[in-house]
Amino acid sequence: MAPGQWPGWGPVASLVTLASDNMVLMSKLLIHSDLRGFDFSSLVSSLSRPDINAVMLDFAFESIESLAAEAEIFLPAFNYDFTATRIFDPLRDVPQVGRLPVAAMGRPGWFRSRTPVFSFLSSKEESVAYANPFSEDSFFSELRSNGEKILLLGVGFERFTFIHHVEYVANVPYRYEKEFGGVRVEGTSDIPCEVTFHVRPLGLGLDYDFSKIGDFLLGTGAAVITNQRMITVDARSASEVLLDKLADDEFFLLSADSRGEVEARLQTLGRPFMKGDFE
Repeated sequence: MAPGQWPGWGPVASLVTLASDNMVLMSKLLIHSDLRGFDFSSLVSSLSRPDINAVMLDFAFESIESLAAEAEIFLPAFNYDFTATRIFDPLRDVPQVGRLPVAAMGRPGWFRSRTPVFSFLSSKEESVAYANPFSEDSFFSELRSNGEKILLLGVGFERFTFIHHVEYVANVPYRYEKEFGGVRVEGTSDIPCEVTFHVRPLGLGLDYDFSKIGDFLLGTGAAVITNQRMITVDARSASEVLLDKLADDEFFLLSADSRGEVEARLQTLGRPFMKGDFE
């Protein structure tokens, strides 16, 4: 069924409009999603309960995959178990960031990247394993450099993981680098692998003010409310305005409570946090 034929097709129209308006300049599109991004009222009322979940997911993928001919679509497939188990199985480790990535694992035409913890599912085969998923040599950096789009579909800015790339570039003092080594399962082989990224200080509450972040990005035009269920963010513009803001206020992203605690501890130390301060 074509996107425009779905009953209750809310944001599908916006996705199609996005394709026609922006795909000339876009080669990659990252989508943070939740089924709340779609209006299923007409669908659900006409279906028996055993059919609802499958049809809802088909409905969602019909619209998302309609863009794949124009741009490479990415869904986050983050799974945090590697930090404890030190084993990453790209074919079996279930994404922990929503139902659509989980469903994509079982659909043909979706491929998972090989970076432990912060992997992505792609509508085209992609096997890159980034040593640091937030560094200047990462998928997020590609989005930023090329001015690609990030969609928040049925979710808010609390799912805007791109801010951690911005934090890395800004070299914020309240996170520290940590390396996790282990193995990646490839068929019958265990391949040694490792991933490094800046982590939250162990035992320290570190919360973000996502309402403030969202209002700021919307106010600067780096993010646009496409419709009531979807926000479109320009990665390059978002990084530029956030980096400018962090240059003036390195704690801008944090909640008021976290900011107070972090500032006090950093003032006592007289330097950025290090792993040895917490582990």
